[in-house]
Amino acid sequence: MLTSEGEQVDNYYMYTSAVVYRLLHKEETRIKRNDIDVIVMVTEDVADWKLRGLHNLGAIIKRVNKITLDIKNINERWRNCYTKLRMFGMTEYDTIIYLDADLYIKKNVDELFDLANDIRNTTGRNDFFGAVTDSPIKINYNNRERKGMLNAGIMILTPEIALYNDLIELAPKIELYDKRFMEQGLLSYYYSDTNNLFNRTRYHLDPRYNAQWLSDSVFNEYYDKVYIIHQKLGNTEHAKSKQVQKDIFNSIVEWMSFANNEKIDISYD
Repeated sequence: MLTSEGEQVDNYYMYTSAVVYRLLHKEETRIKRNDIDVIVMVTEDVADWKLRGLHNLGAIIKRVNKITLDIKNINERWRNCYTKLRMFGMTEYDTIIYLDADLYIKKNVDELFDLANDIRNTTGRNDFFGAVTDSPIKINYNNRERKGMLNAGIMILTPEIALYNDLIELAPKIELYDKRFMEQGLLSYYYSDTNNLFNRTRYHLDPRYNAQWLSDSVFNEYYDKVYIIHQKLGNTEHAKSKQVQKDIFNSIVEWMSFANNEKIDISYD
């Protein structure tokens, strides 16, 4: 999902483009199946030249209207996050894997579609929702089904109109959930590990698919094990790995080289 306003190049446009590049063109990470679309949800403020750039990479552009709520004292970076809820109504798809823009994809993740299908077949339920608990990789890896708030950076879901309507109805009722975490708080309430008020089940996705806070102190232990690392460039997060910062930087340079059809030589150091 891209909600960047204005004409300037911004981090999230670069993150999104690098993710699309790795999903569609990078040999070790690209999608191998022919029944998977790569979609970028974009809001009305995204500049046309950014849409053209993403389209030229092979992404399907899906325009959606923002979902905004009047919530005070929120992190400005998260103000458009409720717009993620739009995908829960995209019933033209059997399964959606949602990926935040600020992800570094290390390995192919086609198998996540099979996981959703296998669980549906095993449980006999038509719905499926999977996510990793919001916690550092070290804690999650050693406690694979740790209860608590989910992390909405990677989600696997079955779209459904009734589900979408539930979420849209519940979103303004900020007294029910932890509004500080926006849609993440809402989804953690809806897919609760403890009370199951809405007859929905939450599958605890293996933390290797959303490695959070992979700092230098645990880098050697987990780097080769994980499929996707959740981390931003710059100083917006405290616990981060210098090597992962370099990986993210280099993935952006690779996308730029591919998009411009010429090698761009920029060193992280």
